[in-house]
Amino acid sequence: MIIPPAIFLILLVGYPFVYGIWLSLENRPVAKAGTFVGLANFIADMRDPVFWQVTQNTFVYTFFATILKMIGGLGLALVMNQAFRFKNMVRAIMLLPFIVPTVLSTIAWMWILDPAFAPAVSVKQVAARNLQRSAYAGSRFSTVRTSDEG
Repeated sequence: MIIPPAIFLILLVGYPFVYGIWLSLENRPVAKAGTFVGLANFIADMRDPVFWQVTQNTFVYTFFATILKMIGGLGLALVMNQAFRFKNMVRAIMLLPFIVPTVLSTIAWMWILDPAFAPAVSVKQVAARNLQRSAYAGSRFSTVRTSDEG
């Protein structure tokens, strides 16, 4: 029972991973066939000072972003753990950015698919009416106006 999902997951993750490694071993200009160059791309990167500057920037940014997020999160958790007025309301307000997108998309889909007032239903009804009218004119692709149009 676990074999089909495991195969699917291996293909879903494994194929792009292996293909990415293969592409890294090619010299592949945009819109042209690639030629296999082996590790030449990696050797060129190791000799490029811009590569090392970008790598250093990435590690410095990651380090400071992690530290600041950890300190900020721990500080906020300590503040929220204290007793103060409107504590529950403040917690609820802090969770709103996580809750609102899901609720709004649910409401939007309920409105879109509502049988009585939905835009999707209205479009379907208008299309059905127009198809009926054009059928009276002889063809559903006809542009002849019928007598019940205003």
